Amino acid sequence: MESGSAFTSLYNAIVQFIPDLKIEKYTSQSLSKGVDSMSHSKTIIKDANKKIFTGIGEDLDIEISALKSLIDVTNQCYI
Repeated sequence: MESGSAFTSLYNAIVQFIPDLKIEKYTSQSLSKGVDSMSHSKTIIKDANKKIFTGIGEDLDIEISALKSLIDVTNQCYI
């Protein structure tokens, strides 16, 4: 993970409360061409029981879509 990114900062904060979450994969892509394209991000995590969860986030800002996907996957795992 990129050091100093908002995604890494959020992940580090989350694992203080749920320490057994491990990111298996993260992807991000544009849904169309141009500067107005939505970014689609996917974060896959594994919990302590080796159960896999997938979170999805979309936003015009690639970093915000990544954060949304991390929040989505954490909610799925924790709730």
